[in-house]
Amino acid sequence: MQTNSVRNLFGATVLALAAVAVQAAEPPAATPSPAQSVTPAVHLAVGQLLDLDVEHRLLTVTHQDIPSLGMPAMTMDFPLHPTVNGAGIAAGQTVALVLALVDGKLTVTAMQAVVQVGGGAAAPAAGASAMPGHPMKPGAGMQAMASCHEMMRDR
Repeated sequence: MQTNSVRNLFGATVLALAAVAVQAAEPPAATPSPAQSVTPAVHLAVGQLLDLDVEHRLLTVTHQDIPSLGMPAMTMDFPLHPTVNGAGIAAGQTVALVLALVDGKLTVTAMQAVVQVGGGAAAPAAGASAMPGHPMKPGAGMQAMASCHEMMRDR
């Protein structure tokens, strides 16, 4: 009986040493550098334009969740980049925005009005990607995303 215990102990020790040797031979996992950040350089957002202050280059939007920022839906002001022209866009419209950090501030670097398609359809079920109080028509979310992708392609 004692011989079996010694053999088991010896076998366990050999296996443990082999596992340590294999682990030591493997290169360590690469740690992402700051340049390999998982946060994208630009972020897409869709929301309802509440105000566009051209003089102060400030946009007030009630936006949907911005998953790439981990930001929930809310109403907030964004500075408007000097290259963005707000002509033809008015309060009350749904807009697609491209946001980027400029001088430490989340700034609108591109903006486009989104045309909602469909008519008279019921509001999406709870949990759909519509802004509270501003239900989107079925398919409108896809249209908004297509508009965002179009803006990104043009950059």
